[in-house]
Amino acid sequence: SIFLENTPPLGYAYATHKAKVYITDAFNIGNTFPGLTIENAVFFFYTDDNKSFIRLEASNVQSWEELKWWRYVSRNRNSTNITAYSPAWYWVVAFTNVQPAQLNTSGFGLKIRNLEGKVTFNSQMGVMTRPITVPGNQIPLGSGINIDSIRRPMYTPTKVGEIFSSDGGLGWWRDLNIGNLGESQISLFQTSTSQQRGYHGNQTIARTATPAIFLDAADYFSFP
Repeated sequence: SIFLENTPPLGYAYATHKAKVYITDAFNIGNTFPGLTIENAVFFFYTDDNKSFIRLEASNVQSWEELKWWRYVSRNRNSTNITAYSPAWYWVVAFTNVQPAQLNTSGFGLKIRNLEGKVTFNSQMGVMTRPITVPGNQIPLGSGINIDSIRRPMYTPTKVGEIFSSDGGLGWWRDLNIGNLGESQISLFQTSTSQQRGYHGNQTIARTATPAIFLDAADYFSFP
């Protein structure tokens, strides 16, 4: 019934772009999907490379300068260094907002029009298929878990917590990031964000209960 209502001002989100991409450090969105940016699309990633994951990185990751931009980078999960990048193949799906005029295409397929006669659904365009949510505090650090009914979990890069650790003099802050572990599991991986003098016990871990969304890459790509 949602498609019979008036179209939201931003339209509806569809899986308008997808590709298998080799990312060495930063993901160049414009080269892969012309016209898309980190601001006008939502990206989901999957890799079966057991050493790599995608992280959202700030422009000032190595300085105290004013934040200018964000980017997606492929990180080495076996290193907590701030810029430990890791080249790997990723399957990427981009969801963007589509207006009624763009949905009114020619050809065969199912179209649904709302009470104003505007097309609000077009089966020729992919939609978000079988999304599953998992609370961040239920995802383990360093070990993996499976998600029911998902064979190859895709995620949008998400920070779900932080770790503070200390050797009695220096203190380290590390982000906890979602990533793939093997072909079919998800896990949390650490990346360093800052190092300062301080002490608060040996180690403190904080994780959010806010759920993260996962998709199955097998719903969008063909795998052996």
